Amino acid sequence: MDNFNTQKSYRGILKSKIFLIFILALLVVVSRATFKAYERDRYSRTNLEILERQKEELLSREDQLSSKINDLETGSGQEKIIREKFGVAKDGEGVVVLYEREEGASSEVKGESGFWQNIKRWFNMF
Repeated sequence: MDNFNTQKSYRGILKSKIFLIFILALLVVVSRATFKAYERDRYSRTNLEILERQKEELLSREDQLSSKINDLETGSGQEKIIREKFGVAKDGEGVVVLYEREEGASSEVKGESGFWQNIKRWFNMF
């Protein structure tokens, strides 16, 4: 009989409004903590992906720079860089510098033409 009364008192506690409010509050707190942990995990994963991409970019940049350093350690590599930067040529060689034409410039030289300009040119010949 004593066992029956304790079971009845537990059922009474489980059915009480205070216990239900306590359980709901506990559920809200646990859910909120779980959601915050999820957000931190998602933020960390995003940052990890960004950092891995940056690491790959830096490693490729390091490879490029180390190959340039290796080129500069040789005489031909130094010569190549000097020729590119300063336009230097060896004895017997010539340097050709090409400029790109501006968009508005035309290839024809516009000279003065007209009766009086022709007379001026004729007198300037003497």
